Formats: sequence, C-alpha cells, structure tokens
Amino acid sequence: MPKRKKASRRAKVHWSRLLGALVVANVAAGLAFSPATAATKVTVVGARPNDKALVDRAAQGLRGVPCLRVNAHALEERILSNPAVARASLARNLFGRARIELVYEKPVALVEGADEVVFVASGKAVRWPDPDAHLPKVRLPEGTQDMLGTFAG
Repeated sequence: MPKRKKASRRAKVHWSRLLGALVVANVAAGLAFSPATAATKVTVVGARPNDKALVDRAAQGLRGVPCLRVNAHALEERILSNPAVARASLARNLFGRARIELVYEKPVALVEGADEVVFVASGKAVRWPDPDAHLPKVRLPEGTQDMLGTFAG
C-alpha cells in the first residue's frame, strides 16, 4: 500500500497582531527620528542673568533634535560644569516644549580679600557675582589666597 502524502499545513498568519506591531514600530520610529518632536520653545527657570550664556549654549543641543534622541544627562552635566549650580534638570515633551531648571548652591560665607568668591553650603569655594554683603566673612591663612582662584573656577 503506497504511503499517503500528508497535506502540508500552513501556519496561520495573525494579521491583526502583525499590523499592531508594525503600527507600534512606526510610531516609535516617528518619535525617535521626526523633527516634529524637536524642542521649539525652551524655558529656563532659576538661572542667574550672568549664567544665561552657559544655559543658552547648553540649550542649543535641544534645537532640531527629536525629543527621544536628546541626551538629557549630557545637557545637565554641561550646566553642572558651573560649580555654583547645585542641581540642573531637563523636562521635555513631545510637543516641542522643554524646561531647564537650575538650583544654585547656597552661599554661607564671603572670602575676605577675594573678589566675588564665597564658600557655599557644600564646602566649595565658588565665584559668585554680587554676593550678599551680610554674609559672614572668612579670612584665609596666608599663602592660600593664590590657590583660591584654582578652586573657585
């Protein structure tokens, strides 16, 4: 008796699942690569006027870059290169808005004999334009004034 050929069984294609996966992939690619999600308006909160140039240079990295491709950590690190800034954060959305928020160190003492240098709560010596004259004054030991410029940035 001759062997009977088995009917080949084709796998059933789940079109709805395939279509759903393709839609999700298309939306993800659109968010990652579309200039429509790039920041068009950047709001800066908490920046001092003399730090505006630093923040503007850092914010240039947001313009024209799709929302999901912005490296928020690198932007925050660029702003934190200013030793007077304690915290920097970037919030953004898909609709072209970004918000950069800065929080500064708290000055606790003026350094006597050094222009615009203060000690902040974290213990660092920082250049601080127009420091509050009511802060307590600290006199540094002889010979350390020259090194202060190195530490105060």
